[in-house]
Amino acid sequence: MENPENAVEQLQSILELASNKVQKETKIVTPKDLDQDYFLHIARSKFDYLIPNVSKRAAPSEDNTIPRVHVSPSLLGCLRGYASFIDDTRYVPTGAKSDTWLGGYYIYVLPFQAALKPSLKLVYDADYSDEHWLVAYNTETRFFKPSAVLKIVLSELKIVPGMKERSFYITYLLENTSDITIKLSDDVELSPGYWEITLKTVERHSGSNRNAKVKTEDDLCKYHKVTKKEFDSAKSVSAAMLSH
Repeated sequence: MENPENAVEQLQSILELASNKVQKETKIVTPKDLDQDYFLHIARSKFDYLIPNVSKRAAPSEDNTIPRVHVSPSLLGCLRGYASFIDDTRYVPTGAKSDTWLGGYYIYVLPFQAALKPSLKLVYDADYSDEHWLVAYNTETRFFKPSAVLKIVLSELKIVPGMKERSFYITYLLENTSDITIKLSDDVELSPGYWEITLKTVERHSGSNRNAKVKTEDDLCKYHKVTKKEFDSAKSVSAAMLSH
């Protein structure tokens, strides 16, 4: 792997070719800045490596001039950034090759030497998701190869309606068969093994327009270790085709 100092210099050279706004509204970060040498990326599909690109899922207000891999230092950041779990549950996997939803997700652990951290002027929820960008700055970073690939499946979705807000309780089961400990949040780490994680998301209506919603931050309700049998049982119900 390249020298971190060289990586910063090379990334700075690439950044000088970007727009003035991108140059002004990003900063370069290294493993020393984050106290960890990896990022996490969530995706529906299985890849051998990830190539920087302009995502079709990005919000219209987000910058689309820099090809990148969207990543976050923590699993909670990835879950917040993905933000389509409830929509995904409307679909039932059929086994067809055209299926893009298999009932679960892959979590990629991506080693890095230098990355970009965008401001809110480039990514409206950057503080919420702690989004960072892995971009190509030499031949070695044309693509990013994961050091581990974890799996996460949706186990349960509970909706509690209300007059002015709705609460969603989403339970995930995580499989980490690597020897890598990952961050769930800034304060919580998940060691190798199997975990159950429950998050609470609240949607509040603003004003008299009930179609106008303000999504508050997710609260981490609980997390605890489970057995492989419990994970396999949940996966067989909601994500049996995730490995295919």
